[in-house]
Amino acid sequence: MPRYFFHILSGGMTVEDEEGMDLPDMAAARQEAVASARDLALSADKDGFGKETRSVQIIDAAGAVLGSVPVLGSGQGHL
Repeated sequence: MPRYFFHILSGGMTVEDEEGMDLPDMAAARQEAVASARDLALSADKDGFGKETRSVQIIDAAGAVLGSVPVLGSGQGHL
């Protein structure tokens, strides 16, 4: 199974996912990124943070960026 990493970009900074996840395919990686973006949006709404532009990047084991999911307000995460 391929390993995917989910880096968080926030206000010009990157928090790198050093562990990653083994997932069956890119569709499963997209679902994981959307869920992560939704969780980040919910915590930002609750804590009053999240005004900066944030996203969850999907990275493969070679370090290539495969996609990005924006972190939106009110618990939304979309491709």
